[in-house]
Amino acid sequence: VVGGGGSISGGRFVRANEPVDEVRISLVGLQGRTHAAALVAAKVAQGARTLGELDRSLRGEEVAKLTSVAAAHGEDVSIGVTPGPQRGVICVTYRNAPPPVGTSTVVLDAGLGDELDASCSLRAEHFAAAADGGSPVCLGLAGMLNFANDATRATFCLSPPMTTSNFVPSVEIGLGAANMTELLGPLQRATFGALSLKHASGRHVFQLKAAARDMLPSNLASISIKRGPLQTSKASLAYKYVNDTRPVMDICAETSSGNLQAASLELSGFFGDVALARAKFALMHSRRISGNGLFNLSAAGALAMPLIGGGIIPFQDRFFLGGTFGQGLGQRLPGFAAPGGGPTD
Repeated sequence: VVGGGGSISGGRFVRANEPVDEVRISLVGLQGRTHAAALVAAKVAQGARTLGELDRSLRGEEVAKLTSVAAAHGEDVSIGVTPGPQRGVICVTYRNAPPPVGTSTVVLDAGLGDELDASCSLRAEHFAAAADGGSPVCLGLAGMLNFANDATRATFCLSPPMTTSNFVPSVEIGLGAANMTELLGPLQRATFGALSLKHASGRHVFQLKAAARDMLPSNLASISIKRGPLQTSKASLAYKYVNDTRPVMDICAETSSGNLQAASLELSGFFGDVALARAKFALMHSRRISGNGLFNLSAAGALAMPLIGGGIIPFQDRFFLGGTFGQGLGQRLPGFAAPGGGPTD
């Protein structure tokens, strides 16, 4: 559709003043700041009441900013427009476009990590041709520094950047360490492998993961820590849900409020020496106040319980409360040391 008198689309002349009753939005494969910028562009598109207005919104300043934000993160966004199920309904899809074969990217990013912790990551990716000539395969190396639990992680990931399915598979192997300064507890290290299925919307993730973990307490560690299991192996099946529409200050200039809903469920005990169930949720409402200020109201909860009578919960699987950053959004408690919001040992 063109914003002038009209255009030919599918053999039919479409006028720019053709009324639009509803614009339905889908975001596919967009994450982080790119997702936030797409939400802003989508809100403008949803306000269109004619095809001409919709066309102008899809060529406007918000889409230009979306393209710029995506390029800064090594991504490319395509926008598809299709007729809806009935007259007057238009479907607009913002999609992470597959990169050309042979493309390599390096991206430095900061924000919330997989566990909604404050983190900084460096990611290098190369898109190689598939053996059968199909969609390219993404080979990725990543390093992550998590400020909340004083952790680092290095991973290698193999995944197709796009598929025809709603779920994108990926294989990941890596190693990591936590509490490196031992200010938040004993030093921990782990090696792991994971098979994940991530929905194209980014909201749903199913993951099968196996890990070998070591805890290395210093001479100053408490007796109960030293008596606990210092070496554990764990295999788990997990489901995660995240829906984040909160405004990003330098992107969502016109967005006054948004919400975060996050939940996860993990079951372990298929093999290894850890058998437990863990569940947690976090809810947050953010509202812009006084220019660049944000008011946040949140609620969270978590539960971990052994699946075997008399079993114990390893230190790495417990929940701790306290600190401005906290180990996950649901464990923050300003005014208390991290993790000092409870009995100390």
